[in-house]
Formats: sequence, C-alpha cells, structure tokens
Amino acid sequence: MLNAIVIDDEQYAREELIELLHETKQIQVIQQAENAIEGLQLINKFKPDIIFLDIQMPQITGIEML
Repeated sequence: MLNAIVIDDEQYAREELIELLHETKQIQVIQQAENAIEGLQLINKFKPDIIFLDIQMPQITGIEML
C-alpha cells in the first residue's frame, strides 16, 4: 500500500479524492493540507510515497511548489 498526502485548497475536492483513493484499497491517505506551505511541511515530516497536488491554489500554485 502506498502512503499519500493530498494537497488542495478546496475542502470538498480533498474529501472526494480521499474517498476515491480509499476505495482503491491501494493508497492510504496519511495527511492532507489546504495550501502548498502546509503541504511542504507535511511532505518533509511524513515522506509520503505519492502526493496528489492541486495546480491552482492561492499564494503558491502547485506548479510553483514543485
């Protein structure tokens, strides 16, 4: 099973994606963040196998974060 972090500024989008990933039984979402800064902190702390990242977010976009 892969450990994942979901980063998206829209709460409902995060919730829907997490639910869909849970249904696969192959990806476990270990953390979620609502912006890139919080997401970077979680990535450094938890070292996930995979990251699901929104592109359009306020302040720092997903592309800038990458």
